[in-house]
Amino acid sequence: MTNRVVQLFSLACWGISWLGASPSLSVARTEVVSIDFGTTVTRWDLDTGEILNRTTHSRPVRNLASMARLGDGTVVGYRTSYQGLSPALFSIDLDTGLAELIKETNNSGAAQFVIATTGLPSGDLLGFDNRRDFVLIDPDTLIATDITFSSPDLERFIATGGLATDSLGEAYGWLSYSGGANLFRFDVDNAIATRIGGDLRYALNSNFNALAFDSDDRLLGFTEINAGNAGGDFLKNAVYEIDTTSGVATLLVSDLPQLAGVRGAEIVLVPEPLSAAYLLAGACLLVGMRRNASA
Repeated sequence: MTNRVVQLFSLACWGISWLGASPSLSVARTEVVSIDFGTTVTRWDLDTGEILNRTTHSRPVRNLASMARLGDGTVVGYRTSYQGLSPALFSIDLDTGLAELIKETNNSGAAQFVIATTGLPSGDLLGFDNRRDFVLIDPDTLIATDITFSSPDLERFIATGGLATDSLGEAYGWLSYSGGANLFRFDVDNAIATRIGGDLRYALNSNFNALAFDSDDRLLGFTEINAGNAGGDFLKNAVYEIDTTSGVATLLVSDLPQLAGVRGAEIVLVPEPLSAAYLLAGACLLVGMRRNASA
C-alpha cells in the first residue's frame, strides 16, 4: 500500500474518531416482544420505544399470562383458565406476533392460574400459579407438579410476576415476600431459592411483571402501569437492568405505553447493515494492524 493511500486512510480514520464513530463492527439493535393484557403481542425497539408490530388476538388466545422460551427455541405463551377458558400453551411467532395452539387441556392436574413461566434445561417449564405457588409444568401435557423452594426468606411468600433463565440454565425470579422484594436464583433440582443482594431489600410492592435475558445474559425487568403504587420503588411502564450478582435494578427507560399491561417478554437481537462509516472504520483497523506489523 502506497504512502499516499495510507495517508488518506489515516485522515479518514481521524475524521471518524472526531465524529465519535466506533470502530467496532458488531452492530445490532435490541428489540422486545411483549404480551400486553394477555391479548396483544407487541414488538418494539428497546432503545427508542418505537412500536414495530402489534397483533391483537381474539378470544381463544386471550389470557396469555406469561412468555417463555423452550429448549428447542420455541417461544410460548401460557393461557390461564380465567374467563372460563381452559389452560393452554401457544407458540408465539416473534416476527408476526401470531399465536398457534400447541396444547389445551381440561385435566384437573394442569396449572390453572399461571402468571409467570420460564423454560428449564430439563424441558419443563418452571411456573408460578396464583393458587398453587411454584410448579413444574410438562409442556406436552400441561400437567403440573408442585415444588416448594427452601429459603429462609420465603417463610411467607406473596407474589412473583417474572421468571427467566440464563444461557447456563440458571433460573431467576423477582419475588415479593414478607421481608420486601428481591431477585432470587432457583436451584430447581434441589428446590432451593437463594435471595440475591445481601442487605439490599426493595419495598414490598416493588414488582416486575416480566423478566427476560438478552443474548449477553443481561437480565431485564419490565413494569406495568400499576408499578409504584402502594410504596413500590419502581417507575411504571419501565424497563430496568437487574444485576444478577448484586440484585440491583437500574432504570433504562420509562413511560412506555406498550408496557401498561405487560405479562411477559422476550428479547430479540437484530443485526443491522453496516454503514459506510463502519466499513471504513474496519479498514482503519486493518491499516493500523499493517502499520504496526511493519514497524
